[in-house]
Amino acid sequence: MVVIKDRIKIADLGNDFFKDIDRNGSEFDEFYGTMFNANIDVIEKYLFPRFQKICLVIGMGDGNAKSGVADYIDGMTNERFEILEKCSDEMIRRLQDGSLTIRFTHKRLVHTKLYVLSSKDSNKYRAYSGSMNLSEKALHDNFEMLLCDYGLKEDKLYQEIYQAIFDQIYNGSADYADRKIINGFLGKTTVEEKKIYLLDETVSTLTDADNSMGISAKEILSEKRELNGVIRDFDAIQK
Repeated sequence: MVVIKDRIKIADLGNDFFKDIDRNGSEFDEFYGTMFNANIDVIEKYLFPRFQKICLVIGMGDGNAKSGVADYIDGMTNERFEILEKCSDEMIRRLQDGSLTIRFTHKRLVHTKLYVLSSKDSNKYRAYSGSMNLSEKALHDNFEMLLCDYGLKEDKLYQEIYQAIFDQIYNGSADYADRKIINGFLGKTTVEEKKIYLLDETVSTLTDADNSMGISAKEILSEKRELNGVIRDFDAIQK
């Protein structure tokens, strides 16, 4: 159950996140969100019919990335694999044309849940912040809380809190799947090939000049070699 509160009017907005969006945010066609995890089914079922532009940043990993480099890299690779392996034709199309952006954090481990609704044709916004991830369990089973603010994009609340926080998290993230990654992934035929391809892409992201996690490129590449072997061994066992 999600408890949604109107922070401006100090009022109850009910327990259904998307029902509140339909009732109070139907004028918006853009959805920006940061969360710890998100289900593909939720994105397709709830976001696709409502929004023309969707940008999601998913926080990867938990705990200290520097002390668990292999787990961190493996987590990123597997999350990417799960997303792309389950992609519908519409999701692939939207990822390729840019109307859907999915990114993962790689500078910091992010646990923030923030959802901002807007439109390029409107000066208004609506924002929700709290504990809810974009998952069926969070939407319907867990006890979650969201506080809702709304107003104009010129408001200090929007510019210095919601826009600033989203931008900070976005700037510390990298693409789950741009056109190049999707085409590369779809060009592979086996699970092993797909996972190794994504492992290479993940390591490339972590070793780029913008990576500020404090993990050396040497350490990352060493873990890559180990994980590469694990993927190949697992594939051989399955055969």
